[in-house]
Amino acid sequence: MLQLLGYESGYNRKIYRFADYNAGRYASRNAAFQNIISTLSTVKLTKDGDLLLYDKNQQALKTVSQSEKALRSIIAAQHLGLDDKQLRADLLKEKTAAFTTTQIYVAIRNLAKPPVAFAEIPSIELTSPKIRHHMTTQNFAESVEKRYQKCMGK
Repeated sequence: MLQLLGYESGYNRKIYRFADYNAGRYASRNAAFQNIISTLSTVKLTKDGDLLLYDKNQQALKTVSQSEKALRSIIAAQHLGLDDKQLRADLLKEKTAAFTTTQIYVAIRNLAKPPVAFAEIPSIELTSPKIRHHMTTQNFAESVEKRYQKCMGK
């Protein structure tokens, strides 16, 4: 339960917490951020909630992700004044609540017109020998949301 509800998310709907449970903390916030990046840069990004690339131990790789490349192009085009080192330092906070106070997050959100959603469900296809039908983070979150609403008597 702590994994699901034990952190400040800033979400206005529980479904985003359910998606985060499946995709990782703040994945819904980060997927919405990727949507803004994609729009501003015109680079088609997978909105999976990961701004960086990670190894199997969830350690950030030094390899530059598509999201980071797109952000670099926006920084240059919009003259935001962030260097690659500061950008990387900001992106390393993507799995924390503090990410919303970073220079890159604030600058990119301010560029978004009109104001955009704070969260969206990440686009992730789920595969496992235990899954017998097509499953996505969206399906998972909606299923949990229905059970939650039933339990809450709504």
